[in-house]
Amino acid sequence: MPLCFRGCGEWDSLPSLKEEGCWIFDRHQETVRMFWFAENAEEPVAVRSFDDAMTTPFLPGFVLEMPRIRQALARAAVQRTTAIRNL
Repeated sequence: MPLCFRGCGEWDSLPSLKEEGCWIFDRHQETVRMFWFAENAEEPVAVRSFDDAMTTPFLPGFVLEMPRIRQALARAAVQRTTAIRNL
């Protein structure tokens, strides 16, 4: 299952996404839209919040702790801001 981040490019440039599906992470809205194209190619089959833990039947036992991802994104934003100010 490919992962895609908002702004990563056009769907047509990623042929495997058109055949399978993907998770699209939107850090601004703090959501993950889950697409399974065999079920619905136009709308996500689920939308999760960054408050949730993500799992998939394709990787038994896999858990993506979105609150930890949110924390990492916040730390990275602070580091970028600090680095820019120090230029």
